[in-house]
Amino acid sequence: MCQGVICSMVKWDTKSVILVGVGSHSKLLADNRHKLKRLGWSEGAKNQSVISIESDFQKGYGTYTVESGNPSVVELQRLARAYDKCAGSAKRLIAHVEKYGYDAALENLLNETARDDYHAKVEALQDDYDTKLNPVENDYNAKLKALQDDYDAKAEALQDDYDAKAEALQDDYDAKAEALQDDCDAKAEALQDDCDAKLKTLRDDYDAKLKALWLNLFRQEKNRRF
Repeated sequence: MCQGVICSMVKWDTKSVILVGVGSHSKLLADNRHKLKRLGWSEGAKNQSVISIESDFQKGYGTYTVESGNPSVVELQRLARAYDKCAGSAKRLIAHVEKYGYDAALENLLNETARDDYHAKVEALQDDYDTKLNPVENDYNAKLKALQDDYDAKAEALQDDYDAKAEALQDDYDAKAEALQDDCDAKAEALQDDCDAKLKTLRDDYDAKLKALWLNLFRQEKNRRF
């Protein structure tokens, strides 16, 4: 689930670390897992707890609500300062999104007219992404089927040859079958890698366009709901 701008204070033993991001609290913690470990955190650390605040879309950008935990006055002040650095104003929020990424929940900060425009353009982006995605998946499936058919044909021919020569060719058969399987596996892996790379390029392009779309709309004060 998306919560817009989020801040979490991770506490353990006598230590505490504040994490700030855009998206979901679970992803924020997962993305910073290595950082926390470097600072001494571990799964079995004593007195672990997490206090989190997130965007309050009922009031607008620059405002937050406590999502979990019961922060003390001092803890809430620390979280509020961290939140203010990335979302205390439209300018700060834009800078944060440009640097760290976009979260769909931020569309709640657009007024009705801008949101309708946003949704229309997002739909067009999704259609474009789907259009580009289908040929990549179809090409991958076709090549994978051809590879499997070629493997099956060669494996059947190899089996027929083996059956004709019986036990005398057992060792030769095993070696060829293993080599054939290795070759097929390597080609399938390369095919998968190529497909994954193409899909990643498409997704990255889609995400970049989505982020740019929101930024272009939100930069204009007339598009803001508050």
